[in-house]
Formats: sequence, C-alpha cells, structure tokens
Amino acid sequence: MTGEVNKEMESIREDLVDLKEDVRKLTAALTELGRERVGEAAEKVQEKKEDLLDRLSLAEIRERLAELRDEGEDALETVRGQMEKYPAGTLLAAVGVGVLIGKLLCGGRK
Repeated sequence: MTGEVNKEMESIREDLVDLKEDVRKLTAALTELGRERVGEAAEKVQEKKEDLLDRLSLAEIRERLAELRDEGEDALETVRGQMEKYPAGTLLAAVGVGVLIGKLLCGGRK
C-alpha cells in the first residue's frame, strides 16, 4: 500500500511540474500576444492620426484624436482583460491542486 501511495505522490509531483511549465508557457504567450496587440493598436492610431492631420481642420482634428484615444484605451483594456483572465484561472487551479495534495498528504487526518 505504501508503494502505491508513493507512486501516486510521485505522479502528482510530476503533474505539478508539468502544470507549472504549462502556466509559464501560457504566461509568456499571453505577454507576447499583449505586446503584439498594443503594437498593432499604436500603429493604427498613428496611421489615422497622420491621415487626419492631412485632411481636417483643427476642431475636427481634436474631435478625431479624442475618438482615437478612446479606441486605443479600449484596445489596451481588452489586452489587459485577456492577460488578467488566465492568471485568475491558473490561481484557482493551483489552489485546487494544493488542497488536493494537502488532503493526500494528511491522509484525511486533521
């Protein structure tokens, strides 16, 4: 029985190592995605700004720049939301795994 428990514990440890690596990769991927999206949004804002400067009066330029600023803030908020979305799920998964390991290690004792 002890050998079986040890095998199960080792399996859980390996799963935790894999989970940690998966979380690291996911975090890196989300960070890169965020950088790409912010870069794309900045490029679009710059392009629109240059186009507007060529075509519009000062009042129209101010109005359009305010709109562009809002669009840029919305894009940035979207990226932040995506990056925040996954770490929260990861945290909950980590807590669940911690509780499971705690129960296994304690063997139901209090």
